[in-house]
Amino acid sequence: MRIEDCYEFGYITRTHGVRGELVLTLDVDDSSAYQAIDSFFILVKGIWFHTSWMRYGCRKIKP
Repeated sequence: MRIEDCYEFGYITRTHGVRGELVLTLDVDDSSAYQAIDSFFILVKGIWFHTSWMRYGCRKIKP
């Protein structure tokens, strides 16, 4: 997977719980189009500008 093949559809709002769960805010017109998503990728930029991909599963999406 290349960064050029991806697109941004939201951003991390905050963490939730103690198991690494995240709350996302979708920056889209219609969030119902994303109800079938079972996972997504988050681009993480770390020290020395290293870039890695982490796969997260979706538990639920609220409109």
